[in-house]
Amino acid sequence: MGSNPTFGSIIQPTMSQSVGDRLAEARDAFQGHEWIRAFEMFKQADLEEQLAPEDIEMMGEAAWWAARPDEGIEAFQRAYRAYLQAGQKTRAATVALTLAREFGVKLANSVSAGWFNRAKRLLEAEPEGAEHGYLYARQSLQALNAGRVEEAIPLAQRAADVGVRVGDPNLQAIGAVYHGVALVESGKVAEGLSLIDDAALAAVNGELGPYATGMVYCNTIATCCEIADFRRAGDWSNAARRFSEAHPDQPLIPGDCRVHQAEVLALHGAWAEAEESARRGAEELRAFNRLYHVGEALYQIGAIRLRMGWSRPATRVVTSAPCRGEGRCLIGLPRSRTRRGNLQQPSTRSSPAGFRRDLAQSARRRPGPQSGR
Repeated sequence: MGSNPTFGSIIQPTMSQSVGDRLAEARDAFQGHEWIRAFEMFKQADLEEQLAPEDIEMMGEAAWWAARPDEGIEAFQRAYRAYLQAGQKTRAATVALTLAREFGVKLANSVSAGWFNRAKRLLEAEPEGAEHGYLYARQSLQALNAGRVEEAIPLAQRAADVGVRVGDPNLQAIGAVYHGVALVESGKVAEGLSLIDDAALAAVNGELGPYATGMVYCNTIATCCEIADFRRAGDWSNAARRFSEAHPDQPLIPGDCRVHQAEVLALHGAWAEAEESARRGAEELRAFNRLYHVGEALYQIGAIRLRMGWSRPATRVVTSAPCRGEGRCLIGLPRSRTRRGNLQQPSTRSSPAGFRRDLAQSARRRPGPQSGR
């Protein structure tokens, strides 16, 4: 697996004969997805010598995967400065996109916009490469979340095309899944689902890096639930579970993905398993600063408990949600309007069919390369 702010396949660290055993061990742990160990080893190596920009960036990514996002931000900021000092503008731009994503999920929107604009400026004078593709993917995501579907379609297609041209399967799949989502939302459902299915197959077949795998899976399940295609959602959820069991070092269903998995489980009446999945998702999302998505996870728990007749526990779950920014639109206002649709208060009738109708109307914010998981 490579390592860039979209967790794709761009970084190729430059080895040096002067690099000590500790740094070599950190790199090995990183390549083996031993994120906590890699982060600690990078931190120790950082105390002993000046790290190369690539190593600082890998330290940031390891911190992110180890659920220490604030330390990841600090490392990414250092990597950005180091890349600029080394004259590597495209790499600095890609790290800037990561920082745009991380400050975005912290709801520091002005800071996020500043990093995004820096990335865009740095890439303007550079030959088109994979970094540009991730920029196009980010722009497509922004257009999708703003409801500008016709604008999102060509940007996503351009991202996927760049991925094909430069041989980056992560970028290709990310572009394809956004293209598919945009087509579905434009009314071209069959065409969009074909693209989504192809990207999802790459994800559960072990063809992508960990971040791209999870992101593609999350968008696949979210889209299936939005259009009430629960058979397809169940098929991909089962495929993802088989992948995770066969690849314990590459967990496919952390955080936001667990929330989508909870939806599918609830749709089939597996209430206890669904609640556990949503609860685990909420805990992981808190660790990753994904407060908006924590609200959605707690909403799922409340909806499940209401279905089971637990009205008072459900109320306590719902009112425990974070109340910053847009997250409050998802929790405590059961009929509030969001730009993705309506959140309906679940009825108390405990049936999977009724739950399907409620969840089919639930709003979504798309996870993506810079929006976070």
